[in-house]
Amino acid sequence: MEPDPSQAAFARRHWNLKVLQARFEEADLRGEQFDLFVASHVIEHFPDPLGFLARLKDLAHPHSGLFLETPNILAPKVSPVRLFSLSHNFYFCPETLNLLLAKAGWQATRLRVFRRDAFQVLAKPATPRQPEIPPYLAREVQQALNRHRYFYYLKLLFLWRKLPWWQDFWMYTEDPRYEAAGPQPPTGSA
Repeated sequence: MEPDPSQAAFARRHWNLKVLQARFEEADLRGEQFDLFVASHVIEHFPDPLGFLARLKDLAHPHSGLFLETPNILAPKVSPVRLFSLSHNFYFCPETLNLLLAKAGWQATRLRVFRRDAFQVLAKPATPRQPEIPPYLAREVQQALNRHRYFYYLKLLFLWRKLPWWQDFWMYTEDPRYEAAGPQPPTGSA
């Protein structure tokens, strides 16, 4: 599904995909089930990300998969002035997205976190549950934003992020803090 007519045509022409040119919120998908959902840099734009994930769950079968990629509020690449974009309705870190997935009836099975900018999650259908939000989470996000503001200028990140070799070497390599935990993302208490 792609709302942009030129992007939908490109996917049809170059990958021979069946593409429904529509907005997800407006599409009539009653009775449909899908094997895989891919939403790369999409969830942060929805006014109701929980509703988006719940609707995907309704369109899933027990063996469906969900791939999400979204900016990581704990490791942004943009300047502190541009951090909060008007087009982004919500901001996530791996743990907050995992909590939202659990509430919508998805279980994260794989997590890939880059040093800067984004993270990716693979999930499968599960029983919805009401996760407990860890009390430290808001403080962790605030501390990360304060660190980013300080280091963005001190380490000249505004210059480094423009260099392609730096992106390959640093920004888009996996964050070692998440490798120690293995493929499972952090989880909140049930």
